[in-house]
Amino acid sequence: MQLKYYLVTVLVLCLSSGQIRAQEIEGPESEELEKILTETLDDSEYVEEKRCLSSHEYHKVDILDSGHLVFRGRKDRIWLNILRNNCSGLRKGLTLQFEMHGRRVCRMGFLKGIQSFSDRHTPTAICVLGSFEKITEEQLALLEESLAKQKENSVVRSTKKAARAAKKQ
Repeated sequence: MQLKYYLVTVLVLCLSSGQIRAQEIEGPESEELEKILTETLDDSEYVEEKRCLSSHEYHKVDILDSGHLVFRGRKDRIWLNILRNNCSGLRKGLTLQFEMHGRRVCRMGFLKGIQSFSDRHTPTAICVLGSFEKITEEQLALLEESLAKQKENSVVRSTKKAARAAKKQ
């Protein structure tokens, strides 16, 4: 599955750089090439997903925003979890509490963030985990950059909207 994706990527790069031309490929290989270039693959062909992570597979969980968690494991392994819904109140700095299935945290499992104020603990809404997608450090950096821009754009839109409302008064 991953090998096929890798081969398609290499082939597309070679074709786009002009190292080989599709017209130069003849015979059964040309039919396979045509099939690869025209068929749409299922998302599972592009993404390495897991339904569950065992507690020994990760050592740290980072909250990116109210919809994204990052599980960090040994040997620089990183799994992204896109929550099934936006989790109201979930933000960086909260302690996470997971519903465990044995020693595993799984897709469709529940979690909540806990804010501690001395002897009082305030939980967020209950949130639902998505699948665990293995990503690279580079992909994580791009995601963080994209989320930061979305947040920035949201603040700008809110500020402009407030300024227009103030002018109308």
